[in-house]
Amino acid sequence: MAMFLYDGEQEYSYDNLMSTLHQPKEYYPYYKNSILFSLLENLIKALITNQPIVLLDADINVSELKGIDEECINKAVSLPGFHFENIDDVIAALQTSTSTITIFTSGTTGQPKQVVHSIGTLTRSVRIGEKYQGQVWAYAYNPTHMAGLQVFFQAFENKNTLVNVFNNGRKAIYQKLEKYHITHISATPTFYRLLLPAEKSFDTVLRATLGGEKSDSNLHEEICKLFPLAKINNVYASTEAGTLFAAKGEYFQIPKQNRGLFRVDAGELLIHHSLLGKSDGFSLDGDYY
Repeated sequence: MAMFLYDGEQEYSYDNLMSTLHQPKEYYPYYKNSILFSLLENLIKALITNQPIVLLDADINVSELKGIDEECINKAVSLPGFHFENIDDVIAALQTSTSTITIFTSGTTGQPKQVVHSIGTLTRSVRIGEKYQGQVWAYAYNPTHMAGLQVFFQAFENKNTLVNVFNNGRKAIYQKLEKYHITHISATPTFYRLLLPAEKSFDTVLRATLGGEKSDSNLHEEICKLFPLAKINNVYASTEAGTLFAAKGEYFQIPKQNRGLFRVDAGELLIHHSLLGKSDGFSLDGDYY
């Protein structure tokens, strides 16, 4: 069975994941943990059994979060009986999950706000198929944030391998790129700048995606030196909506099929509510946020 995750010195196959999913039959609705495998295992358990889950940063101050009882953190809850024969059945159950998945805004402009998503809003941009098999993803985002979740779903639904590089230094990332033959990276411009100037090039990387911050053509040129065979693109995403646009250069274009779902008002982008999760913090202008 293929590898599911490399995290430091720990290696987890999809067989390991299947074993831990079935024992014990419990999960944590409010989970705080810095171990990536434990976070992802708990998330998958919730989704395949249609249970609600709230994702919390390992270092978040729970007292800042409205409506969260600290006594609920890391408190296990029994799950209804379930059994899956193989990982394909697990993925199928995840794809049809009716769970609610609550994440939080960054809080940079005030207290963090809850945003409640469905599996549909979180996996809207996931692409599945034969050409996506065999990929090895650098996991460079916080796993409890929107970008980290989207990388997870893209990899997991195609039975790809994840390599945890979140919060790693330059030397460790270089070593993992080489050791695990990473093929895909989705990260912030700050992450890519950490790797520059390029000490060597990595021909295994076939796609490098930038998101979360503004990038520019100079950075793209430097990334091309680092990953000479990679296609490079930008994505625009938010905690409230997930991935909305992609671009090969500095400027985004709204896809034709979605143009009726966006408005620009006084220089501000407004997004139709059908693309958003649910939050009390939204200020709707009719059908737009």
